[in-house]
Amino acid sequence: MPSFTVESRWADHLSQGGGDDEFLAGKSSKRSLSYGQLKEPVEGPNGQLTDDEIQWKLSHPSKEGGYIVQHIQVDAQVTDLAGNAIPHPGGINGLDYWEAWRVEPGSDVTVYGAKGEYDDVFRVSSAGPGTHGVVEITAQARFYEGLTLPSDFVPMNPATAAGVLPSTAEDPQLWLTHSSAPVNRSYTLSW
Repeated sequence: MPSFTVESRWADHLSQGGGDDEFLAGKSSKRSLSYGQLKEPVEGPNGQLTDDEIQWKLSHPSKEGGYIVQHIQVDAQVTDLAGNAIPHPGGINGLDYWEAWRVEPGSDVTVYGAKGEYDDVFRVSSAGPGTHGVVEITAQARFYEGLTLPSDFVPMNPATAAGVLPSTAEDPQLWLTHSSAPVNRSYTLSW
């Protein structure tokens, strides 16, 4: 039976260049972003991951509203029984995109969180019997106060894996002036 591991790490890193000078000086008027784990990851055969659900949370309500924008990158290295490199059947290798969640004025959660729903879930389909591999997912999210999403963020974008969330595969080059420090998450699955 193949072994399977999931590593989950996240941190709120000021040292990685987040937010404006007011935030870096530690003034309480700036919101910080965090998340709560709603469901723990469930391991499946051949690199499958399900149920890793989170919900975003701001340290205090947003005055103007805005968006949480997360940059996702995925690298998948899969081999068949003979050791030949094969594409991941989920089409996830090389994914690089940005997805967004709306936060309404006066709220400290997203529109999904306000309804008691999860915000984000990492899912990876099985690579198939007899395969071996490693899938690495990295994600960096920030809250942007007062942000109007660029027009290339669209729901059901075929260039991303964001589903109903507005998303884009083009770097939106968002300003950091009114953003939170980043929340970084990374997952490594190996089997």
